[in-house]
Amino acid sequence: MSTENLHLLNTWREEFGVKESAEEIISFAKSKIELAESLSTDKLVQVGSALIKPDLSCLVSANLSKFADSVYPQGFWEQHDANPDISKTGLRKGDVVVHSEIRLIINAMKCGFVHTQDDWKECLLVLSTFPCANCVSAIMEFTELEFMLVLENTKIASPQKQEKARELLTWFNANQQRILRF
Repeated sequence: MSTENLHLLNTWREEFGVKESAEEIISFAKSKIELAESLSTDKLVQVGSALIKPDLSCLVSANLSKFADSVYPQGFWEQHDANPDISKTGLRKGDVVVHSEIRLIINAMKCGFVHTQDDWKECLLVLSTFPCANCVSAIMEFTELEFMLVLENTKIASPQKQEKARELLTWFNANQQRILRF
């Protein structure tokens, strides 16, 4: 684990009185991300996210579509988005799947895992890959999350998407409107 991530984790532990060690939290987070990834509709690019509270209660989510096997062309989920022949219209998995981060935010609010802004602030968001700009925007718009840990289990073959997301984070951080530590 990088020194930056260890510092992030220890800051979160200290601020919210988390008893478990950094190693125990990382092990717990990895197991939850593994579970989330296994739930993914897309068996080729499995992305997971977890929202962990200081008492280690946890909510997980994956990139998926509830219509995975019924409405899309045969073989749709077995092809990589870089393949231009996925459909006649150029429809890609990334265009139709609900990303794990957005699904996690919606589910956390719907099921009452978070009730207040303070509930969001004390959570640790753990991601299997760096989020896209759209997900960063949703995180910043709908939550008060301040702690994000990226495990980089899943490699997304689109570095341009990640650069857009990093730029978005920098812009918000530069204006002191939001601070995400990762």
